[in-house]
Amino acid sequence: MVNASNGNLYHSSGIDISLRIRGFGKQLQVIRSYNSKKSNDITDFGRSWTFNYGIKLEDNITNMIMIT
Repeated sequence: MVNASNGNLYHSSGIDISLRIRGFGKQLQVIRSYNSKKSNDITDFGRSWTFNYGIKLEDNITNMIMIT
């Protein structure tokens, strides 16, 4: 879907992968989304793509590691 006021393209792919792991009791699902306004974000799926398990470690100015 394109936002006409700012030109941002956003798309959610829905569930790409769904796994049931024996002994885990829950289903593992991977859901991707594309947001053209996040062009500085580069993930395993490529530039501007995010996913529901997409966490990263960042080193900030105070030399503390942050999980985002």
